[in-house]
Amino acid sequence: MKPAAVVFDVFGTIAQIGGNRLKPYLQLFRLLKKYGREPQSDDSSIIMTSNEGMIGIAEKLGIRSLANFSDEWMNQLAAIEQDLYTELESVQLFKDTPGVIEQLQGLGIRVGLCSNLARPYSMPIINALRAHGIIMDNIFWSWQAGLIKPDPRMYAHICHSMNLAPHQILFVGDSHDCDVTGPCKFGMKSMLIDRTTPGGLAELLESILKPPIQAPQHSASLTQYVN
Repeated sequence: MKPAAVVFDVFGTIAQIGGNRLKPYLQLFRLLKKYGREPQSDDSSIIMTSNEGMIGIAEKLGIRSLANFSDEWMNQLAAIEQDLYTELESVQLFKDTPGVIEQLQGLGIRVGLCSNLARPYSMPIINALRAHGIIMDNIFWSWQAGLIKPDPRMYAHICHSMNLAPHQILFVGDSHDCDVTGPCKFGMKSMLIDRTTPGGLAELLESILKPPIQAPQHSASLTQYVN
């Protein structure tokens, strides 16, 4: 039985950052450490659940009391922001992404996105999809929801927003914890993608169109449905 909806993770699943990773937020953490702030366990969560730009994030992380926004600090931050813009410009969809999404929508399957990411990375994804004529209403960014996967409240938010029961949704992504274990514990089906091996999203479409009668052989690139 085909799912009522497929919800995709984003980076590593339907999109990637091209070229060399500049990792601007890692640079920010290093800059904070330079000014005396040690990394905290919730730093990544703060970045991915905040509706803030780079300076706003820095303020949340406590840089004002450390650097007092000196000229040196602002110059260093500007350089990091430039790396962020460069990285955002390199965001691209995987080649198979537009075709698979269009085919799923053509089958009457609702398609959504759910990703843990910093706010600036969301618009390049929207623009890349729009460039292929793909419009989505069911998009769940961590920075908008104030939640990050695998928090079960994120999966509850998805179900409530889409007005679907968990078992009606297939979650697809490249993280065992966030895209397989978390959704399954909440009652969704899930599928694991590994973009380092052949297969990609084509296997997802095939599994929906032609569900296997027998248990499929182990695949290095894609897991079977997991209840």
